[in-house]
Amino acid sequence: MIWITILPFYKSIHIFILAIVAVLTSACSSLPELTNRNEFGAMYSPSEGATMDYSVYLPPGWTADETLPLVVLLHGYGDNHESFDRYQVGQFLDPYIKSGKLPRVIILNPLGGNMFWENWYDDSHKLRDWVVRDLMPEVASKYNTLPCPEHCHVTGISMGAHGALRFAYHEPDTFSSAASISGLILSREKVLNPSLGRRILFSFVPTERIWGPIYEDYSDMPEDIDPFVAWIHDERLKQTRLMLTWGSEESKDIQATNVSFHDHLKQNQRPHEYQTFAGGHNWNDWKPHILATLKFHLKRDDKLE
Repeated sequence: MIWITILPFYKSIHIFILAIVAVLTSACSSLPELTNRNEFGAMYSPSEGATMDYSVYLPPGWTADETLPLVVLLHGYGDNHESFDRYQVGQFLDPYIKSGKLPRVIILNPLGGNMFWENWYDDSHKLRDWVVRDLMPEVASKYNTLPCPEHCHVTGISMGAHGALRFAYHEPDTFSSAASISGLILSREKVLNPSLGRRILFSFVPTERIWGPIYEDYSDMPEDIDPFVAWIHDERLKQTRLMLTWGSEESKDIQATNVSFHDHLKQNQRPHEYQTFAGGHNWNDWKPHILATLKFHLKRDDKLE
């Protein structure tokens, strides 16, 4: 899993590229084994025009006659639909469900690649449609989940946090709540005036193909690009519950943008929940906060033990 936390420490793109290659090679050789706690599937996505993978976490003792809420979990850059299982998130959640401290829930982990969970501006990818239009109805039918939007929720990690905020914005009739874990939450000003780390990151991201010509004219930049605008002024989001969580050992960019977004929401009297944790940008530190977001989605506030 690679994210921008390492970017500001490299003084040239050449060194940066070499470092990325080294880390990717190391990461690929040291991935934990799949535990097969999840169910794995694949289906043809008309939106993507390709067969796409996914996995589903089912609570212990799940039976086909249960009707349960559905949480969509969007992975981060460099991760995939297997990461939830590889890092044993299901095994972490199992005892909370068995003890009744976490309501029974089905968690969907779609494959999104490194494509920012967007319907691309140039129409070459439609990741949001793949999840909402193609996959969720299939999973709802197969696993007998409760109806949306009341019982459908979205959480995103890192790059997926950007996706979760965008899913909630574009699909208010599908999701009743959204949660961001360790996301980089950028205002339009931050997009137009990026830090060194973001400049290097953006040089590797086809921004115009994904979001359109957002750098050409500030006044023409769509409001939905800016969560600081959308989550305050969009009437469709008034009923969508929101949670933010980030770690004390994240990059300065992630910490600063989350604090800024939280303060902005608070100043504008936009209800939301937030939680910080002593940890960094990795699955071991995220597990308890995936649990926290599930309790938030499912309207439970049991104290973590």
